[in-house]
Amino acid sequence: MSDNEKNKLNIENIKTNDSLKDFINENLTESQTEKLKEVLSDENKTKELLNSDLAKQLFKKLTGGDFNGRP
Repeated sequence: MSDNEKNKLNIENIKTNDSLKDFINENLTESQTEKLKEVLSDENKTKELLNSDLAKQLFKKLTGGDFNGRP
């Protein structure tokens, strides 16, 4: 990922940060929140999570396609 892409991602995170925090606080336990933070702060763990079959199925269900935009 290029620096420009990382900066763009950070800007996106700023826009949704409050609503994401609210969602996490309302729907996850403290231990689940800590585990989520641990996974998301580790690039390898995040990639592993996003490449899981379940994540791919969820993405397909939500978007109607795959990670590459194919139906």
